[in-house]
Parts: sequence; structure tokens; C-alpha cells
Amino acid sequence: MSSQRKRLAIVFLVLCASCATSSSSATSADERLDTPPSWGPLAEDVVLVGGFGRVTALAVSQTRAFVGGDGGVAIYDRLGSRWLVPVPLRGAREILVDRMGRGAYISANGWWILSSDRTLLPLSAGQAPSRDDVIPTPDVQQILRETPGLLSFGGLLTRDAQLHTWPLTVLARAPERNEIWAGTNGGGAFVVDPVFLRSTQMPYGLRNRSATALALAADGVWIAEEPDITAAPDLAITFASEDLTTWRWLSPAHGAYVVAAMAVREHYACISTTIGAIIVDLQSSTQPVPRVHAYTQLGDPTSAWATPAGCWVGGTSGFTRLPWPSDTVTHATTFSNNGAASAFASSGDTTWIATMAGVRVHVSGATDDGEAVAGASHAVLLEATPAAMPNALRGPIRALTLAGAGLALVTDRELWLTSGPARLSSSVRVDAPVDRLGRVRRITGDERTIWLAGSRGAAAFSLRDHHWRFVTPSGATGAGGFAIDLDRARDVRDVALSARVAWLATAAGVVRVARGADGMPR
Repeated sequence: MSSQRKRLAIVFLVLCASCATSSSSATSADERLDTPPSWGPLAEDVVLVGGFGRVTALAVSQTRAFVGGDGGVAIYDRLGSRWLVPVPLRGAREILVDRMGRGAYISANGWWILSSDRTLLPLSAGQAPSRDDVIPTPDVQQILRETPGLLSFGGLLTRDAQLHTWPLTVLARAPERNEIWAGTNGGGAFVVDPVFLRSTQMPYGLRNRSATALALAADGVWIAEEPDITAAPDLAITFASEDLTTWRWLSPAHGAYVVAAMAVREHYACISTTIGAIIVDLQSSTQPVPRVHAYTQLGDPTSAWATPAGCWVGGTSGFTRLPWPSDTVTHATTFSNNGAASAFASSGDTTWIATMAGVRVHVSGATDDGEAVAGASHAVLLEATPAAMPNALRGPIRALTLAGAGLALVTDRELWLTSGPARLSSSVRVDAPVDRLGRVRRITGDERTIWLAGSRGAAAFSLRDHHWRFVTPSGATGAGGFAIDLDRARDVRDVALSARVAWLATAAGVVRVARGADGMPR
């Protein structure tokens, strides 16, 4: 059968070589894609996890549970009690467990077999698994008849920790009959004990389809999601562990907030939304209506940044610093009429602010309620050594981040690195493929690299070797139609770095990219 199989495209992240050799590297990568007749074992260096709040198909074997959703097929290891890397096979309508333990069959515009080693192969056109190939699976009506308590307790069994009941979409029973998995529209999957009629929600991936903002956690990342007005209209914040085995779904506030940026300090999230800035408690078990700091003087939201002195929030017309709920200070400090603040970065008591008029610097504690006093570095663009700064850095700064001992600044079409006292004494322009990335939305860096997130992909730059690697979805859609929406996967909204991985928030979900010893994509 393998000789009849056509190679179908693989959607994954292609890590190209430096700018100078990006064309040849991309060609060799495409040539490698033409070779294998199947997906092969799913790579874990780069993983895209989409939405699994809406469950369309379920199957349970003795060792695995398979959950079909908008983001593909999620796989739960029942023996290890952990989630595995998902299969980006969209449109799953039915999942059947192979009788011989070879994996599962998935119906998604044709039939596929997912082997026990997570290799995905298409069946021949028109071919489907026979009854002899699969374990008989009771339908929903049969499960309900054999478990009458589900009918009377059904609403309670799909209720989450925040007392939201989710409508049932599909049921599947474990072979040993001690578990029933329930899929819902918006609440993901629940594991139901059919004897004691109690359930546990099993969150995985995003509840909705898109990620809009990121904030690092000690052992993972916080993800702000684009609201789903029909299924999950409340503010959706998701936690993902770095190994992708543990997920938490939070709805810390009522309302369909569209999040532009997010910053987290301790257990508080400072969120810049289209209707104002809010600070929510990520440990709260209730859904309060948070105080909204309206953008009466700030314009549309652009950015957020957490410091001990408060949370900086930027808009298209100015920026403000909000107090944390535990602070004794109760009023916000607003800096209007200073132009848009598109990004912030801080070290110690100093905060650098990217504005339409260059970089402004604020030193906490220099005054009671405003910018630093004259001479302490404030307001005036790069005042420390203005003669050394090029004119390009006196205009709009679209993004900035700490990079090594200096700053990395993005203008409309250029990338600059600064260094020296106050990180602003000297500057050098870096040959960067800004146009290829589209509109650069975020930049973040550390001692090894800087990463840019743009409307057409992302890229990493080595501060040591001064070379680039692009992180852009590639591939073509095969006849199976399973491919991830490339345009949405290329639409990168935010980037966050830990020591071992990089996180990308995209319109198709969240992407985890493993980093090598040099900090570049592995």
C-alpha cells in the first residue's frame, strides 16, 4: 500500500540558515520534504498547539485517549497521566482504536492511521478501516442507556471549576469500562467516573483558536487567547508547562476582552485590552468584574510591562503605570501627550519606553508621580550622548527589548543595537530582514539572542555570531486537506523566551520552539 501513497505536505516550522544563505537552505529543506512517504515520528523541537475547547471526536484505548478539536488531535497518555505532542490533523470527525494495538484510525477528509510511535499515514483513497480492524465502539445513545446516571447528572458532569456548564458534543468509553470521556463545545474534554458520577476536566491546548499575548511563568508560559463569542465569551487565560504535559484554563474576569498585551508579576496579570487595562488575580477562584482603567488619554492598546513599581501600559496616544493590587499606592500615573508607547523594557529601577519620538527613560522613585527629574535621564530622546545617535532613532520606535548589555530597537524597517552607559551611548544598525517578517509586533531578547515576531513569521538573531534563523511555517496542503492554516500560523503576535524554549503566540495557536545551547532554534 505504501507504493500507492502520495506524499502529503507536512506543516511544521522550517528553521532556515542565516540571511546570506536563506535561499539555498530553504531549497534543501523543501527537497527533504519531498522524500518521506509519511509524516514520520512527530518532531518535538517545534510544536504548534491550537484550540481544543471544541471537541469533535473522541476515542479511548487502554493506554491512550485521542481528542479531536480545532487544533488537530490531542493525545493523552493514560498510564503516564500526561498529554503528549498533538497531531496537527484538523477536521477529525471520527476516531477508532485499532484492535491489534497499532494505534488509532482517524477520519479527517479521508482515513488515516496514527501508529503507536506517532507516525501518521494516509489510507488509500476510498479505503476505510474494517470492523475487524478496530475495537467496537458504542455510540452516544448506547453509552447513555448503559449509564443512566449520565442523563440526570449530565449538566453537572461537564461543569468546570468556575461553575460553567459546557454543552456535550461526544462520548467515548474506555475498554475497561471504568472511564467515560465526554467532549464539549467550549470546555474541552472531561473524564467521568460512571460509578460515582463525578468528573474531572482535562484541559489541553487553547480553549479557543488563537493566541494574542504571552507572559513567562516560572515553569511555563501564560497565554492570552482571542475570545470566542459563541462558545467561550469570557476572558481566557491559559497556562502551559514548558514540557506541554500540563495545562490550566482560567477565566479570571467576565467579558470578551480582546487582549493586546499581557504582563504577569507574582499571581497578578496586567492586561492591556481594547476597552482598557485590567489587573486580575490568577489565583482567584471567582470571576470578578475587574476595575477597568479606561484609555481616556492613551488611545488604542499596544503594550504592557511588569515592574515592581507597577505595570506599564501603553497606547497609541500615551502610556501609564498602574499600581499592583497589593501596593499602598492606589492611583495610576499617566504620561499623556508623549505619543504612542509601543513597548517597554526594564532593568533595576530603570524603564525604557519605545515611543513615536524615540526612546524615553524613566527611573522609579526619582519623583513621586512622574518622570525622572532633569539630569536623571528622562523624556528627551537618548539625551546621554545625542550626537552619537542616528536620526533613524529619533523617530518612531516600534519595539524594543534588553539585548545583552544594551537594547535592541526596531524602527519601521530597521533593527538597531545600542550599548554603553544607560544602554544608549552608542548604536549600530543590524542587517535584518524586517520586510520579510511583515509588520514587527514584538521583540524580546536575552544574553544570547533576540527574537522578532511579525505578521508574516518570526526570526531569531544570534548576538554572538550575528546570523539569522527564520521561524516560518512552510509546506503545501495535500489532498487530505489536513494542513494547518498557513496564513494564521505565520501571523505571530508575541514572543517570549525562557532558557530552554521560545514561545510564539500566533493566530493558529501557541508554538513552542526548543532552543540550542546558543539560544537559537534547535
